Amino acid sequence: MGTRAFPSEQLISLRSMVNIATNRKVAGMNAIAVLTVRPSDDLLEFYSGFLRLGYRVFIIIDDNDFKLDNAAVKAQNAGVSLIKFESSECRRAGFFDLTVLPSRGYGLSNCSAWEKALYYFCCRDLSHDNVWFIEDDVFVPNHEIILTMDRKYGKADIISAENVVDKDGVLDDGEHWPWWKHVPKTILRPPWAHSMVVVVRLSRKILTAFDDLIRRNKNKIRFVNTLNKSTLYFINVVMCRVMKVVDLLRGRQNSWSWKSSWSSKYFVIKFFFIEYTFHTLALHNQLSVIKAQELSGALWRKEWDVSEMNSGTIYHPLKDRDLHNRYRKILNQWTKN
Repeated sequence: MGTRAFPSEQLISLRSMVNIATNRKVAGMNAIAVLTVRPSDDLLEFYSGFLRLGYRVFIIIDDNDFKLDNAAVKAQNAGVSLIKFESSECRRAGFFDLTVLPSRGYGLSNCSAWEKALYYFCCRDLSHDNVWFIEDDVFVPNHEIILTMDRKYGKADIISAENVVDKDGVLDDGEHWPWWKHVPKTILRPPWAHSMVVVVRLSRKILTAFDDLIRRNKNKIRFVNTLNKSTLYFINVVMCRVMKVVDLLRGRQNSWSWKSSWSSKYFVIKFFFIEYTFHTLALHNQLSVIKAQELSGALWRKEWDVSEMNSGTIYHPLKDRDLHNRYRKILNQWTKN
């Protein structure tokens, strides 16, 4: 004779089923896009885990020479989308120079995983209400933390670590944040706003506004930057030659530096840097921004140790991929205890 469930057990089971259904509904509206040069095996394995919660997972690959290995094929078979395409496709659409790449410089029509991801979700796949963009050196302690934020912050247009507003468009706002000078001020007028976006959720409204900005102004940005670079080059060539003569007369050598010249302050490259463009668009369009406590560990530079972490916070940077799984296991054990 079979055992009979008590009413309380039936209630718990029903609640669990409702929670699972609700979670999958929330996750099903959103996508997770992981930005990487070349995905490691552990990265593919971890982010595949979001599939069981109902998320669609995309790995945006910067290196077009990356070949699918066993781990990549396994992730792909599980339902993860591996995205890579030529940079020229992004450039034609105007999605270039949206990030700062120290190894490549800026103002050089660069296309990284960020540009490819934004192009993909603005132009190719418009089916998601929200998209999480997560760089590969961001430490996500567990899968549930993303779902928790999605449920907690609901229909917010941006979920980010910060939201610093510059009301008057002051280039030196006292924070020593150097990027305001690159805002194309004739296109994006003050007020401005910025945040770290190594991990950020953007709504379809923000992505649509961003796409519209790019489409309307891509040729204008190209023209302004070409003019600025040409003018800067001309001024510095002339000044370099003049100062060589002055140095020769004064018995000095190499006193001229274009980096310290007045011209480099005025003829600067303008671009839609994502750290100020997303939040400025939200400000201009009266869209909602949530500064999430769960993202308070996303900093520009810090050497994180697991002793400083907790399972309810996302952290950046954690460059060593081997530490990701190790730290997750430790934090999971602490949570159980």
